Amino acid sequence: MSKNYTDENGKPFNSISIVPDDDTRRLTKVDSIYPERDVVELEDGTLVSMLEFKGSNLDMASPEQVISTVNQYSNRLSSQLQNKIQFYMPMRPISLESTAQQYTKHKDDMNVKNIDDQFMDMYLDDRITWVRTLGTSSFVREQYVIVAVEENEIIRNDMSTGDSGLNSVPGGEFIQDVMRGLMGKSVVDSKQEIKRRQLREISTRRDSVGGTLNVGPGNKYNIVNYKKCTALIKEFWEGDKIQADEMDALSNSHDVMIGGINNGEEQ
Repeated sequence: MSKNYTDENGKPFNSISIVPDDDTRRLTKVDSIYPERDVVELEDGTLVSMLEFKGSNLDMASPEQVISTVNQYSNRLSSQLQNKIQFYMPMRPISLESTAQQYTKHKDDMNVKNIDDQFMDMYLDDRITWVRTLGTSSFVREQYVIVAVEENEIIRNDMSTGDSGLNSVPGGEFIQDVMRGLMGKSVVDSKQEIKRRQLREISTRRDSVGGTLNVGPGNKYNIVNYKKCTALIKEFWEGDKIQADEMDALSNSHDVMIGGINNGEEQ
């Protein structure tokens, strides 16, 4: 058997890229996920996590309370926030399909016998149409804060920058990077240790940012789970809104065989 490496004209075959340059898989930069920590790792080693805030309930508040809450929030941002954050506040479509399904089930279970039943049957048809139409035009504002920890932040802390004073001079961070490259492993922890310290730092930073921005009546916050975090990143770059019931489908899990100890014996 033989294999041709050229076409009929003697020219080599040219490969064709099936993934365009603007493909969103390149834009998201997501490399891996830590499910037990609700943390996403990017291709450059940066760890990312998200907080979701409910927002202050000020619809019925007095003007004085609104001004007080805004000032308190502003003061915390300017004086207590120590690290860079990003805000992501999308308008999320509201799904009313479950309500429509309840009307549909009630309609299917009806036994139309008289004019009153016919009226209720027509009323249910009207409610089903109204609910589904309302669902296509109803949105709610969601409020997320993105917290990130870069590898360089951990590495620079390892170099005892306070003793060297490099941070206080122009270009100090660049000089630190040069020193780190020249001094090698004697200064920098192992890759695994850096990652462990990143995970500890992002956990501490989430608590700090959450406590700082937790201002106003009803403004609670929670850590966004890794599935929803991945969906939000994908949603941001692709521009298509992802319903809550679709987010679980964006990740999968696989069973892994591991060893263990059973009755004192290794398995």
